Amino acid sequence: MNLKYDCKNQFDMFIRDCHADIKKSFNDSLYKVFCRIYTVNYLKNRIETERFTRTEYFKIVFSCLLESVQLLKSNYLRGSVLVLRSALENFLKHAIFTVQGNSININEKSYLANKKLYDNLIIDENPNTQEYSTFLQLLNSQMHNLYHNISGISHSLVSGSRDNIQSYFSDLSQINMEHFRSTLDLLDKASDLILDWLLIICQTSLKNWEKEHLSELLSVPFGPKRKISTYKKLTHKDFIEGFNALI
Repeated sequence: MNLKYDCKNQFDMFIRDCHADIKKSFNDSLYKVFCRIYTVNYLKNRIETERFTRTEYFKIVFSCLLESVQLLKSNYLRGSVLVLRSALENFLKHAIFTVQGNSININEKSYLANKKLYDNLIIDENPNTQEYSTFLQLLNSQMHNLYHNISGISHSLVSGSRDNIQSYFSDLSQINMEHFRSTLDLLDKASDLILDWLLIICQTSLKNWEKEHLSELLSVPFGPKRKISTYKKLTHKDFIEGFNALI
């Protein structure tokens, strides 16, 4: 099966009933997000990598990603952002679970507490693998910043919230292009971070894949340059040793 061809066919079906203005202005950006979710779905169902997604937290993550995209496509922008926030919360919990093998120290209420816990776990488990630890800490910080931005939008009466107030059912079909674009941008960043992090979590399996197969998978969400850099990262000796220290 050609993965890029299959992904494009699925996207065409997904976007078919979308509002004409959304398809005209945001088709390519939505496709990028869809490709990342397609890749995440492939990894969670592939027999060699599904064990890296086998937590209740990840089930919530993937469900929230699907719901967030569907809500966005249907022009329920505030709902899309709120669900996306839950995806980030639970992905961090999933990442912690993959390191420590249980949920004992996971804080169910504080994102910041979990961020600090993950950073400490990475440092403790990888004292001699600085490159690997630094990269994971960078992903952790980037996701925290995104989570902070989303929380500000969902909890505060910022300009985006004021501009997206619906007066009655008839208003729900009106597309606020600027607000749609900003919501899609959040989803774009979140899906990119989740996929990047998941690829690292799955690394001990991916490093053993045939080059052609791994390259084909990476070509679904990434362009040529990003595909090459990600491939090198996944097969880099220090990164492999870094993850081996965690399992």
